[in-house]
Formats: sequence, C-alpha cells, structure tokens
Amino acid sequence: MTRILAVSFVFALSIIAAVVQSSGDPEQSTEAATPAASRDPNEVLARVNGVDIKRQELDMAVRAMQIRMARSGRVVPLYLQAKLERDMLERIIDRRLVLQDGITHPPTNLEAQVQEALSRTFARFESEEEKQRALRDAGVTMEEFKRRTRENVIIEETITAYVAEYAKFTADDVKRFFDSNPDKFKQPEAVRASHILIRVPPAADEQTKAAKRVQIEAARTLVKSGEPFADVARRVSEDPGTASRGGDLGYFSRGQMVPEFEEAAFSLKTNELSGIITTQFGYHILIVADHKPAEPRQFDDVKDEVERYLRERKTAEAGQQQVKELRAKAKIEILMKTPEPVSAVDTDSTPKTDTKPAEEQPPVDAVPVARPKP
Repeated sequence: MTRILAVSFVFALSIIAAVVQSSGDPEQSTEAATPAASRDPNEVLARVNGVDIKRQELDMAVRAMQIRMARSGRVVPLYLQAKLERDMLERIIDRRLVLQDGITHPPTNLEAQVQEALSRTFARFESEEEKQRALRDAGVTMEEFKRRTRENVIIEETITAYVAEYAKFTADDVKRFFDSNPDKFKQPEAVRASHILIRVPPAADEQTKAAKRVQIEAARTLVKSGEPFADVARRVSEDPGTASRGGDLGYFSRGQMVPEFEEAAFSLKTNELSGIITTQFGYHILIVADHKPAEPRQFDDVKDEVERYLRERKTAEAGQQQVKELRAKAKIEILMKTPEPVSAVDTDSTPKTDTKPAEEQPPVDAVPVARPKP
C-alpha cells in the first residue's frame, strides 16, 4: 500500500484495532510501541496551511504503526526510530492535505458512513468495559475517536473520487500489460512441507536451549528410525497451528518464511528429512512432500489478478499525484527538530535483511523477525 492510501489507516480505526488485537496476546510485546521518552504532547511539529500538527498526533501514529508491524513480525531498530517518526510526520501531513481538500466537498452520506465505520469497529468488543479499556490503552477519548473516524471517511471518499477519475484503464490495457510483463504473473516455485517445532523462548538461557535441543534431536531420531513424520509431529510439535495436521504447512513460495526456514525447505529433495534448523521461534525439523516449479500461466487464468494488479498500481499513482498537487498549493512548515543520529553499531538491532518490493515496505527499514507460519 502506498503512502497516500495508507495514511488514513494509521489513525482512528488502526490505533484501536492495533490495541484491541494486541491485548491479551502473551507473545506480542507492545513495549516497542510506547514512546521512548515523555515529551510535551502539545509540542507543534508542523503546520499545514496554518493548522498545527502536534506531538500527540505523531506519537499515536507511531504507536499504531509499531503495533501493526510487530504483529506481522517486524520491529524498528533504535537507530531507525527517528526515521520512522519523520516518515510518519510526512504521512500525517499528506493526510491533513487530503482532509482539508475533502472537507470542501464532503460525501452526501457522510454521517451514515461514519456510523457504519464506528459500528464495525465497536462490534469487536464483547462489552462496554472492554471498549473503554481499549480506548484508554490507545490514548484517545471517545469524542476524539469519533472525530478521527469521521476524518478517515472524508479522506477515503476524497481519495476514491480522485482515483475514479484518474486511474481508469480498459480491457485492452489489461491484455497489453500481461503481454508485456509475463514474469509478473508466473506461478512461482513452491514447496509443500511439514515441520516439527520445539519452541525456545527468546530469553532462554543455555541450559534451557540445551534441553530444547535434546527434544528436537529426539524427534528427528524417531523419524529417521521409521516412525511417520506426521505421527511424531502430532505428538511432540509445539506449533499449535500445524501439530494437529501432522505438521503440514501446505504449499508456500519464496518470501513467505523466515530465511533460515525457507533456505532449508527449497534446498531439500522430496521426502528428504532436514537437519535441525534454528529460527527465532526455536528448533525445527522439516520434510518436503512436493515441489512445484515456476511456470507461466495463461491470460484467462490470471485476468482478474492482472486487473487487480493494474488497478492497485494506477490507484497508487493517482494517490501520489493527488498529494503532489495538494502539496504544490499548500504552505507546509516542518518544525520538528532533527535528533542526533543513532548508529546501528551502537545498538543491538539487526540491520535490514528484507527483500520485498518497495511498494510493500513499511515506512522505515524495519527488521523482519517472523515468520515461518508456525
């Protein structure tokens, strides 16, 4: 999702959703989503056409983004925190510009859309107490949340109207794009694998790691001695999502697993048992049931996918053009002070290893820390 299409999700709905979905999850820490230092919430960081953007708004946006990124297995190293804040401030500026433009011609059914959006959000809560707790955790009042929801609706409708006018394409455009970009729509190489996981807590001491290592070695010995992999997985695997299925992960392509797991899966032959693989989740062994090579697909089979890809690309281009036009006419003042840079070598954070396309990247070079699908 591009910057302009992501800006509205950073606020009202996402900050509440992020807090709600993270609450009660013992494996998700929200410590990183808390501002590192207590700062004046009323500090003015920027002005857009004379309207202030304050520290509180930026801190809320950063917190929401960090929680969302953490849920997908990504963290922001300390040395990139300043860049995250600056990126998010730029998003807020874009949001404010689109909002100011949209307020001049709001949708005719605005209030109905606002009520629908509020109903969808609050339907996630089982009680009024739970809803109020989530609002407190998010650091917003009910009035502020409703105001931000209303702003989001105006922004979404403004973007939608602009995109509808500038992001048009025909059936011939779809076919030409497919013919010119066959590699974009290939069936990627995929494997079907099963795994057994013995979890190792992140802060485990050497004694605990050694004991866990003995467990995974014992499981591997059972499989090597002839016991079916699926039976061993059902009995000993600590991955609740796959243990009941005999460890079956289904088919996956490159980029869907953490690097160590992926490297092993795509290097194994069919029915070959892996060695012990160490990831941030713990110790794994895996076996590959099938390989599917990359292969071209026919246009009729991927027509809908091509249309969706082209629509998303043209939508992104239209959104960027909209912000560019609004910025060209706006008076924007950046008042936030640039902090002293923090070197990566002065922190314990791992440097960037992500390889996803640019349009899928988070606002800073977040470090991926998940995900085999366990």
